[in-house]
Amino acid sequence: MLFISCLLIGSNAVASPNKKAPIDNYRQQKGIPISQVDFDQLVKSFIVVFQKGDTLKNINDYVTIVRLFNTISTGNFYVSEEYKIFLNFYAPKYAMLAIKNLEAVPKRGLYFYSKKYDLNIGGPLTDNSVFIIIQKK
Repeated sequence: MLFISCLLIGSNAVASPNKKAPIDNYRQQKGIPISQVDFDQLVKSFIVVFQKGDTLKNINDYVTIVRLFNTISTGNFYVSEEYKIFLNFYAPKYAMLAIKNLEAVPKRGLYFYSKKYDLNIGGPLTDNSVFIIIQKK
C-alpha cells in the first residue's frame, strides 16, 4: 500500500498547477493523439462516473483512465481545476481498481506495468500509456 501511495503522490506532485509549459520534442513523440476538446471531454465524463461512485463498465475504461492519469501527471501543460478533481477521484480507489483489473505488477521506479495491455501506470512514458494533445494549427 505504501508503494501505491508513493506512486500516486509522486505522480500528482509532478503536475504543475500554476503555469503552462511547452511540450518538449521528446514528449511530442510519445502517446496516442487526441484533441484538447476530446481529452477534456473524457476527463469530464469520468469525473461524472467517479462522483456517482460507479464502477467502470469495461477494461477499455480502465485503460482510458490510466492514460488520462499519466497524461495529466506529466505536468507538460496547465492543470485545470477539472484535472485536479479527476486526480483526486482517481487516487486511490480507481487507481487500485485499474491495477487489479489490468493485472498490473509493481516495477522498479515506483510504477506498475500491465503486460497484458502493454500499459504503464505511472512511470516512464510509452506510446501506449499516455495521450498526446494535438494542437490545432
